[in-house]
Amino acid sequence: MLMTTGKIAVLALVLAAVRGGAGEPGQQAQASSQTDALCPQVLPSPLAPAAKVYKLGEFYRRSGHPGIARFYYELVQRRYPQTKYAKLAAERLQQLNPKPAKPAAGNKPPTLIGQIFIVGNTKTAQGVILEACPFYPGAVLKFPDLQQAERNLRKLGIFEDDPAKGIRPTVLVMDPNEESPYKDILIQVQEKK
Repeated sequence: MLMTTGKIAVLALVLAAVRGGAGEPGQQAQASSQTDALCPQVLPSPLAPAAKVYKLGEFYRRSGHPGIARFYYELVQRRYPQTKYAKLAAERLQQLNPKPAKPAAGNKPPTLIGQIFIVGNTKTAQGVILEACPFYPGAVLKFPDLQQAERNLRKLGIFEDDPAKGIRPTVLVMDPNEESPYKDILIQVQEKK
């Protein structure tokens, strides 16, 4: 890799600052002031969480998953209603739903999966558990999928499964009686020792 003299000087200044200014006494102050100019401190923005959730919606919209994108846009509107991201999310929702479909008389709209919470995994990565589940946020909630997820988690063989003690991986709907188009899912596991 070819480095110019300027890049080498900046790298030396950064290394000196990280090491606590090893070198000549005057060099530490100079390195500190130059690295402050090169690397200003970034303060967290109050809009950062809203931006993050909005960008998740954008990712899923662009990757062809409008149901998941819709979930994140609606989440932005609920959690951060007075932000510019809520307005952008409303525009995106209009693009995804040009004409809101009204359910026929007596028919309820399908219930969708909201957030998925996993409890009890200390060693096992969340991705391993989520891969065993045939659902995702924004998908239509189907109870056979919840049962299939429990079977898949048992088949992994990394969680306690003792029917006598009542210990097994469980996949439950949180607040099933709540009137909301989204239902959160709770996955409870206990890892083998």
